[in-house]
Formats: sequence, C-alpha cells, structure tokens
Amino acid sequence: MISQVVNEVVDSLDVRVGQNRSASEWLLSSAVVWRTQFDDYEPGQAPTFYELPGLGTFTVQPGRRPYEFTLINQSICDIRIWNPEKWRTSRDTGQFYVSFRSSFLQFHGMKAARTVLAALRKLMYGDSPTSTSPDGWSFTRVSGADLACDMQLLSNLTHKDLDDYVCLARTRDESSTPYAENTEDLLKRLSLRENRVSPPMDNKGGDVFILPPPGPAESAALALIKQFATGVDLARDFDAGSAVVSRSVTRRRQLYTCYFGKFGSAVFARVYNKLASLAVHGKEYMLDVWHLRGWDSESPVWRTEFSLSGDFLKGFKVVTEFGEPVEDLRDLDTFENHLHDIWHYLTHSWLRHCDDTHQVITTQWTTSKMWEQLQKAFSLSTSLLLERTHWTPAPEAHALQLRKQAQGVAVTSAALASKNLERPLEALGVVGKHLVAFLESKDAELALEAKLKHYGWDTYTDTQLRTSYRAARMHLGRGS
Repeated sequence: MISQVVNEVVDSLDVRVGQNRSASEWLLSSAVVWRTQFDDYEPGQAPTFYELPGLGTFTVQPGRRPYEFTLINQSICDIRIWNPEKWRTSRDTGQFYVSFRSSFLQFHGMKAARTVLAALRKLMYGDSPTSTSPDGWSFTRVSGADLACDMQLLSNLTHKDLDDYVCLARTRDESSTPYAENTEDLLKRLSLRENRVSPPMDNKGGDVFILPPPGPAESAALALIKQFATGVDLARDFDAGSAVVSRSVTRRRQLYTCYFGKFGSAVFARVYNKLASLAVHGKEYMLDVWHLRGWDSESPVWRTEFSLSGDFLKGFKVVTEFGEPVEDLRDLDTFENHLHDIWHYLTHSWLRHCDDTHQVITTQWTTSKMWEQLQKAFSLSTSLLLERTHWTPAPEAHALQLRKQAQGVAVTSAALASKNLERPLEALGVVGKHLVAFLESKDAELALEAKLKHYGWDTYTDTQLRTSYRAARMHLGRGS
C-alpha cells in the first residue's frame, strides 16, 4: 500500500453573471407564473417542475435576498435570479447567480459548467441593452469555489497528526461528532422531543447522529441521547463551557474532520475522512472515481479541501513567466487558467503538513512526503508566482472625530459662501440645504453603498452571500 493522490477536483463553484442586456421574454413571462405560484402556495403542496430549454427540469422556490427566484436541479445546479424587471440596477451583484453541484463538477468538469452558463445566457437575456449600463458590459465572475484533493493514506489521521500541520489561519478545530456550538441546540431539541436533528453546517467528516426509522418522537430522542452520551461526559464537562465539551467530543472518538480557519471566512480548509463520509452524503460514486486513479479498495482516503470566496480571489495577483502581473482572479477564465497557482499558494504557504517538527521556527519544518504529493495536484500553468497583495483593513471610524470634521467643513464652506451675502450666518443655512439635497440624492445612496463595501459591511459581498447559501444547504443536509 502506498500514499497517492486519487482525485483532484473543483468541488464547488459559485458564479455571478451579469450583462448589459434586458431580461428575455421567456424569463419575464416565467416570472409572472412563478409569482402566482408563490401567492397560491399551500403547505404540503407538491413541487411544480419547469423545463429550461437546453438544460433540463428544475423546480422553483422563492429566493433569498438579493435574488427573487431560485431554480433547482439536484444533478446540475441552483440558479438564483434577480428581479428581471430591475436588471439595470444589478450591475455589481449580477443578474443571476449559479451554484454548481459537486457531483456535476466531478463527472463533467469546468467545461460542462461553461456550457451551462452559456445556455443560461442565451435563455435569460434579451436583445436590447439596459439603459443605465455601458454597452458591452459583461462578466462571469467566481463568487466562491472549493478546491479538493483526495489522497489514499497508509492509515487514518489521528489527533496527534494535527500537530504536524502549519497554517496561516489562527483558528483550528477538530471534530468527531457534531460541532460543540451545536451542543446546546441539540439538548434544546431533545427537550422539545423533536425526532430530527439538523446537521452541523460545516462538518463533512461523516460522523453524524443516525436516527432510527420514523416512529414515536420519544424513541428517536432516547436513541439520540444514548449516542450523544457515549461521546460526552455531560456531568463533568458541560458546566465548564463549550471549549471543554469540544475537547471531550473530539478526544474520545476517532478523528474525522479538522478545520483550519473559520467557516464563513474568505478562505478556510478542511481535512477530513472522505471515505467515511460517502454513505452519509450519498456519494458512493466516488469509489469508482478513486478506482480509476489506482485506489486499492482498502486504504483510507482523506480529502484536503480549501474553500475560497471571491473576496479572497480578488486580493491575489499572479506574475507570469513574462513578468506580467495578473490581478483579481475572479473572472472565470482567469480563475481556471491559474488553478495551479492558487493551489500552489494554498499548499505551500497557507497550509502544510510536515515531518520534521522539532524546530522552534515552523517555516523550517520539512514538508512531509505525503504533502509533497498533494502539492502536485492540478495541472501546471505558465505562471511562476502567486502572492497575496498587501491589504490593509479599513480603519476604525471614530464617530465624534468624523462629526467634528464635518462641522469644520460646513463652517469653511459657509465662510466661502458668505462673501456674496449681507448676513454671513445665512451661509450656514445655504450649506445645510445643499447638504440635505445631496443626502436625499441617488449619488449619496451609491456613495454610501461604496463606503459599506469599503468597510466590509455590505450584505452581498461574495464571502457573506456564499456563506449564507452554503449554511442553508448544510442545514437541509444537502451538502455541496
């Protein structure tokens, strides 16, 4: 038995699409039908299926802000659509947002994803340009992606092996059972005698609570209590706080998942027992994928997976072999052309597994043979260097200081305006009227949106939007 790479894949892909075109007649007429369906919906009603020409059959659900509709095909993707009547105002967010299924990407790849996007453009867009956007304006922008590599290992990773990882992220956590943050929620659900437990939103390692067949709620609750009690000594640990519970949960059972970085951040990673998770997530088809790459059918397979948001990709630049810088890797073509460069940075600079860990300085630790194989995943490209551009967080705004600055500017403006007035104090009122007029204008609204993005408080940034959608999918147990 040997350690070897048995799969590398873009396991998840979220894409925003925008273009200087109005919505097609098909989409405008469909939107009327969908809204009527939502108005007439009754609990328990069977879903309605719609045929998307050239794509297949989808169901439609009300969308989550900022998108009005969500079209779902479990084998291909989710398509979130902005209100078609307002496409001229969705220049930054995109008129539609596509989340591809991991199984679709595994079997059909990025080329097929491009085919789907091209079909959607043809279906969604009309011929007339929007009035407020420049002619020719168009983008296909990566909002987030997961890069994954599966490795056949000689044996399963243990908690001791985690000490051999070096990571730029400050946060690291381990899981053998659902996340410790869910402990209180689990107990609450038991107290309500519910017979379902929501899976943790980011635990992909395969160790979950398996409830008995449908029956009395009390039976399910008792089974859950019994399984939960085998992992945690509540009498001794629970009062000590969630951190102690977390250690108890992970230390008493076999390791399944380790997290580097925080779920929902611009970049984070998981290292987890992929083989153990297949039955839980219904992905037994991965066995055939691994066999084609030489898996011996017995050795454990662990996945190293990096989750990247568009905000993360925006802050990177690639220097090609000709010395040409390429900044902002969110464009789909740019992203795909530099997959190896992204992987190189993530596996050489952001996270490493090491053998020689006795040195005090972690940069002197020797990369393990296993990790060297993993670093070679994804095809080589022509660029030589990938580095994160220097980014400085927006400074904390001091409210009192800003008010004083605004007052000073107002007084200066009034002084300059008073030379044409008999009563200089009247100039303050003139300045005030100009300020009120600006604050009520569209320009002020756009300036405020830009400032919110600058401070990272925009609800619809790639990181926040993708995290929200992914958490909702995990909550439903749908995985990626």
